[in-house]
Amino acid sequence: MISIVIPTYNAAKFIGFAIESIIRQTYPDWELVIVDDCSTDDTVAVVESYRKEEGRIRLIRRKSNSGGARKPRYDGILAANGDLISHIDSDDFIEERYLEKLLAKKEETGADLILSKLQYCGTNGEPDARQIPSKTFDFDRIMTGTEACKLTIGTWQLNLAGLLIDAERYRSFVSEIYDDDCNSCFNDELDYRKLLLSVSSVAVCDATYYYRQHAMSVVHLSVSQYIDRLNQIIPLYSLISEKIQDNDIIQRLNADYIQCLYIAESTYLQQRKKLDRDLKAKAQFNIRRAYSFMKERGIRGKGIKFHLISSSFILLKGMASLRNIVAKVKK
Repeated sequence: MISIVIPTYNAAKFIGFAIESIIRQTYPDWELVIVDDCSTDDTVAVVESYRKEEGRIRLIRRKSNSGGARKPRYDGILAANGDLISHIDSDDFIEERYLEKLLAKKEETGADLILSKLQYCGTNGEPDARQIPSKTFDFDRIMTGTEACKLTIGTWQLNLAGLLIDAERYRSFVSEIYDDDCNSCFNDELDYRKLLLSVSSVAVCDATYYYRQHAMSVVHLSVSQYIDRLNQIIPLYSLISEKIQDNDIIQRLNADYIQCLYIAESTYLQQRKKLDRDLKAKAQFNIRRAYSFMKERGIRGKGIKFHLISSSFILLKGMASLRNIVAKVKK
């Protein structure tokens, strides 16, 4: 049996589409575990309406809001009864043969981790031209976990949403990292890389995962969430630089780090007048820390020389933008 886990919070508008895409699966031996993170809208009522008609649906209601999708997703994984586990987000959906294709790929390859194709969609679910991996990707390729991880640095060339993995392996992985302090909207930045580095083999099939982008999506973020991403990019940098000794990957990692810091700082500068005292202090602390880490590790963008000045100077002078730190571009 395959357990599909959906973490959800205030997703009444979209979760019905996700549930229906699972009910329509051609592979029948599944259970759906939905974990509600204390929704305040009609999410639970929507789920209950489907659960009454479909006995393969389970609903778990958390007693307190976790602040992100990470712990609800992991609660569902730990509670799953299946031999294999997959998961999707509550505002996304999957094609009818999704589970059938994932399972066939696992049986064909014996790979530890099976990934799918991600198709970007608009609010109404209409697909656009973008997909991951690209149309030129070799779907017959079997990768090591490290090789697959490399394809997520710089630009995400693989889709980890909707993965398929052995339940025992996944529960063990989740149990080890469950209490890590990273329950933000960017937790996948770190956790997915850890997962890839923990497996021996990765295969990709052409099953389609539809990723819905809309105004409520976590990609449309406030300064608080961008600051949270700094808390992910620092341990991510440490993990990848330790596990993967590859100059090209380190250059990509450097660029990711610099871009993350730039966006976080720029967003802070744009929104700082509207922030309360505590959030402003949190933002300043985390940006200071990110600059200190950048200086400590000697992080440089390829072809760019940075004059690193102390974070305290930056903050005291009104959080001068990273644009003012870039001194010149070397050709």
